[in-house]
Amino acid sequence: MRLGFILVIAGIMILVLFFLSLSSTQVKEIHIQGIEEVTQEHFILQGAALVANPGPFPVPVSRIEAEFYLADGTTLSRFQAEGEWLWPRSELSFPLKLATEWSALARAVGDLITTQNLPVKLSGNVFLSRPPFGEVSVPFEKDFDLAVLLSDAVRKKGEELLDSAERRVREWLDRFSNGVE
Repeated sequence: MRLGFILVIAGIMILVLFFLSLSSTQVKEIHIQGIEEVTQEHFILQGAALVANPGPFPVPVSRIEAEFYLADGTTLSRFQAEGEWLWPRSELSFPLKLATEWSALARAVGDLITTQNLPVKLSGNVFLSRPPFGEVSVPFEKDFDLAVLLSDAVRKKGEELLDSAERRVREWLDRFSNGVE
């Protein structure tokens, strides 16, 4: 009888500590690395969410969802990724990749030209699984200026295109000077 009581109390303590680990989980930081894969149709915003578990038990992160939108609320793109276990007293960086169509920015071009900035927001949730009670979400949010990232990405893409064109012209001139063409 006494052993059963001790086991029940121990089980309750473990559950309490597990739920305390869930409630102490936090998104410590949102990093915006930049823009990659610039094409005629879209670009990809690269970022990461640094999630911390200061608690004594592992926490199951079921998924991460994020939304990227303009200051006026116009959604530019959405992102969802599967999660993984977040070990006790550890941090884990979850990558965020938001593919954004250029057409979604059409409404903001006027503001970008006149003000030289483009305020945007990245917000989302990290969902933690609490079997059998469902999920709990840990929200995150970051405001930043997309104009700086866009100008860097467009400049980089322009340099790549110029380098490629220069190589092709040099190859053609070499072939032409050697009498191949």
